[in-house]
Amino acid sequence: MNDIYQSCVRMFNKIGMRFGNSYLSRVPGVKRTYYTLKRLVAGSDRFTEYHGVQVYVDPVDEIGGRIICEEHEPDTVQLIRDLLSEGSTFVDVGAHYGAMTAIGADIVGPAGNVIAIEPNPKSRRYLKRTIDSNDFHNRVDVVPIAVGADSGETSLYIPKSSGRTHTDARTATNRTTSSEKVKQSTIHKIIKRKNIENIDLMKIDVEGAELAALHGLNDSIDCVENLCVEIHAGGQMEMKDTLQWLQRRGDVHKLDGTRVTSADLPATVLVELSGDVTETLLRFD
Repeated sequence: MNDIYQSCVRMFNKIGMRFGNSYLSRVPGVKRTYYTLKRLVAGSDRFTEYHGVQVYVDPVDEIGGRIICEEHEPDTVQLIRDLLSEGSTFVDVGAHYGAMTAIGADIVGPAGNVIAIEPNPKSRRYLKRTIDSNDFHNRVDVVPIAVGADSGETSLYIPKSSGRTHTDARTATNRTTSSEKVKQSTIHKIIKRKNIENIDLMKIDVEGAELAALHGLNDSIDCVENLCVEIHAGGQMEMKDTLQWLQRRGDVHKLDGTRVTSADLPATVLVELSGDVTETLLRFD
C-alpha cells in the first residue's frame, strides 16, 4: 500500500514540475485544481520514514512529496553521512521540515550537537514534531530566527503551496500570499551565543539569501570545517557574487576537476574549510 501511495505522490510531483513554470499554471483555476486533487490523493500532514528517521511533512508540498518518496537531495544526505560522525557539530541553516537536521542528529548521537535555524513559524511546527518523534531534544537546538548580513528585522515571504520561504522579495514566486516580520541575526552571532568553537558541517539553504547569510558568517568562518551552500536561481549578479565569495576562500571546481564559471549556476557548493581554505567542490542537483 505504501508503494502505491508513494507512486501517486511521485506522479503529482512530476506533473507539478512540468506545468509549474508553463503557461498552464497561469490559467485561472488550473493550479487550484491541481492542489485540490493532490490533497485528495496525498492526504493531510503525516510522519514518513526518510533515511532511517521520522520526518513530519505536508505531502502536498513539493519538498514534502520528495521526502515521502525519498527523492529529496540525495547528494546532501550522502554528504551529511560522509562528514558527520559520533560527537560532531552540525549547523543546519534553513532547516525547514528537519529532514537533514534529523539525519545529522541521528549520526552525531547524544554526544553531538545540532543547531537548526528556521525563521518560518509554520515550518518550525513541522521541525519540532520531527525532533519530538525521534527523541532528539538532547542534541538539537532550534533557533527561530532568520539569518542575514546584519541583525534586526526582516520580511519573510511565505508561499501558499510551497515549502520554500524567502527573505528576498526578488526570489519569492507568485505563490506568495503573505509576508510577516521576523527577527534576523548573523550566523556569527548565533554561533557565539551558542558557544560553539568548532563546526564539522554547516549547511546553508536560504532560498536566494545565500550571499547575505555568508556575509553574516564572515567573522566565524574559521571555526567551520565544511560549508555546504545551495546557490539558488535568482539575480544573475548575486549568484556570481556568491560564487566569487567562495572562490576567494578556495579553488572552485566540479567533481570531474573542471573549473566552474557562473554559467554552471545554480548549484550546490561544498567548501572544505579545515585550516586554510584548500578546496571547494561544486556538486550539481
